[in-house]
Amino acid sequence: MHTNRQDPSRVIRPHEMAMLQDVLNQLLREKTISPADIRAQTLAARVIELFRSGVHDPEALKLMVG
Repeated sequence: MHTNRQDPSRVIRPHEMAMLQDVLNQLLREKTISPADIRAQTLAARVIELFRSGVHDPEALKLMVG
């Protein structure tokens, strides 16, 4: 049975993590934020939150984190 409901406790797979890292890196470059900046952690948390809620398209993630 297929469901659209997301499981927030599901493990993020390596290929998914690589995509999320790419999205974060692009956002940091666009916003000229250092990876060591606390704002980078906030962006990373938001990217993961959106991914876990069902947003899996990299462009959509970037737009929604904006």
